[in-house]
Amino acid sequence: MSCIRDILAQQPALWYTVVVGAVLVATAVQLVLWACNDKNDAATVPGLPVIGNALALGRHGVSYISECRRKFGDSFSLSLAGVKMTFLFEPAHIPYFFAAPDDKITFRPAVEQFTQRVFGLTSKIFFPLHFKMLTELRHLLVPGALAEQMQSLGTRALQLLPCYVHHAQVDLWSLCRGLVFHCAVEAVFGRAFVDELAALTRCGSGAEGEREREHGGEGLGEAWAEQQQQQPQASCAPNALWEALDGAHRMPPPRPPVGVERLSRTFFTFEEGFELAASPLPHAFQTAFVEARAELLRVLGAADRKGLFRGTTAGDLLDRTTGLPAHLRPNLLLALLWASQANLVPSVFWSTAFLLLPENAVHKASIVAELQMELQTASAQPSGPAAAATEGAAGANGLASRPADSPTARLQTQPSTSEVVAAATRLAANRRSQVSRCVAEALRLRVQSIDVRQVASPLDLPSESAPGGHLRLPRGRLLAVCPFESHHDRRLCAPEGSGAADPWVYDPSRPDLRLGDGSAVLPSVAGLAFGGGPYRCPGRYFAEQELGLLVQLFLWSYDMSLSYGDAASRSSTPAAKQAATGTEPAGAEPVQVRAHALEVGPVEPAPRPAAGSSLPAAACKPDSQPQLRTVQGGSLLYAVMALVLGPSAMSWGFGWFDGLDGPMQEWRESGDPAGLLPPCDLRRLVGVKVPRKPCWVQLGRPQRLLAGSRRALM
Repeated sequence: MSCIRDILAQQPALWYTVVVGAVLVATAVQLVLWACNDKNDAATVPGLPVIGNALALGRHGVSYISECRRKFGDSFSLSLAGVKMTFLFEPAHIPYFFAAPDDKITFRPAVEQFTQRVFGLTSKIFFPLHFKMLTELRHLLVPGALAEQMQSLGTRALQLLPCYVHHAQVDLWSLCRGLVFHCAVEAVFGRAFVDELAALTRCGSGAEGEREREHGGEGLGEAWAEQQQQQPQASCAPNALWEALDGAHRMPPPRPPVGVERLSRTFFTFEEGFELAASPLPHAFQTAFVEARAELLRVLGAADRKGLFRGTTAGDLLDRTTGLPAHLRPNLLLALLWASQANLVPSVFWSTAFLLLPENAVHKASIVAELQMELQTASAQPSGPAAAATEGAAGANGLASRPADSPTARLQTQPSTSEVVAAATRLAANRRSQVSRCVAEALRLRVQSIDVRQVASPLDLPSESAPGGHLRLPRGRLLAVCPFESHHDRRLCAPEGSGAADPWVYDPSRPDLRLGDGSAVLPSVAGLAFGGGPYRCPGRYFAEQELGLLVQLFLWSYDMSLSYGDAASRSSTPAAKQAATGTEPAGAEPVQVRAHALEVGPVEPAPRPAAGSSLPAAACKPDSQPQLRTVQGGSLLYAVMALVLGPSAMSWGFGWFDGLDGPMQEWRESGDPAGLLPPCDLRRLVGVKVPRKPCWVQLGRPQRLLAGSRRALM
């Protein structure tokens, strides 16, 4: 070996010879394999030797998938470090992807590397228990058993708001990462676990412990909440929250518990690195992820040994999962923590943020009006709110049927916290309510970018776009669908004759997305957000109610608006400008009255490309073939690789389009025509999209409280 090193050191040109030779051999092997492909197989996207398209996919995420679809059609294959993955976009293929029997398309082999490398759950032990765990979770989270959990969640959210809101201007994303994480952890893992986090995370001393003692942490927040509960009824809930924001109370502002803050930081460090951790890249190069996972496993294991999960959803799942070795219990809890948090936090963010756009002011007003009407309906019941709770979500029907000048519509007293949470819970459980449809539409627009399965036996799928009318896929091929791209496809979300709005438009009143006979994927505005078939999300109903409840409580507690002074001028429609400035056209009825209609038509969109394309008209270029510009002053190795591989392989392999980073699709117009919201991170494939920048929001006193104050002065 030393002799070889000496020779190479003396003759550097040999390095180039060795490298170029290796590239040539790998390229030749790749060309031979491509030549042997079935002519009815999906088109293979050109790529680099060995790594294929992995580098480009990692750089651009769903933008790269969209570019491949535009060039290669509704079915194409990417080579990811030697593994082929075929994407399916034809509407007829998507329901079969979810509903096919396991002997045709299977789930386990496609995700076992993910569960092993990310959560440490070995395939041999975990997957025999997997389907039983999904069944048990569905039993634990049936809709009829969630009312008590939602009541507790909503009450805690209102109690904890003063810990996370200290100024009239906040970053909505940071607020969600703090408050929503805190509340959701309590909902699934229990209050006892959260109360012990300071000790479990070893932050009872030092600077963090000193801050906890100085500001009182959550304990001070609870003391403040108890003080407010002793005040007259009119000052309950949002009024008290606004007084806290004004500093009207005589206590220093409460701060989040340091244990929760540390757990949150550790979890989001883990969550930000888990996609890379699932790849073949050795964990030795991912120290932040490895350290975060080790800390989470330590905390969850210590809490489990103390019995802190007893009587919670997490504890019940552990008890019902018989056959799980004791040393893997923390790993299962980590998987549950990720499943319950990773999508909830960004979902609450987008569901709220879309409603703050000027053009969506009517939808926002409709949600608040619907909640007010639900409260009034409950108060009018002979037995009060308790009787209304037994009738389900009466607000969706009562809103349209009760006259605006009825006696209950003139109630001037503010409802209690428990009454607000109970009414919001009933509406969140009703999929026909305005908040449920707004949440579903936000999920549709910011859904995950990939769902994965594996071909268990050779497939021969009828295809409108494949040569010969058939798509043949061999056994062992990875299959993928891209819900994010598909949800912007007019064939799925706005088929001809359906009357649905353009898929790029935020429209909660759009018809439910129905695939096939509706058995593979539950018909819903949210579409593919919760998956389908036997491996669909087991906590769907729990998540939908959580989202609807938290969004309502945000809008009820504060008058929220985007912190952009020119929001109205940057929006393209007169209605949006009027909504942003708070003005009404002459002769128009107030927004509060118009909100009773609930079925609000969308703004007429600009012309879009033909059905089957998910790109805005401005992004459709006559020549979509990517071109790799000549790089001046490049190395000899680069020049040789470009000569051997060709511009196409270099372009698609590195993700270089029209230069270094060309005009790829960024979806800035998706649900946000004026671009007021922060762009989403398109590189993230698994899970709901997260924003790339802060989203500053101005908090004001709710209008109904201002009206009540004016009446009191009169």
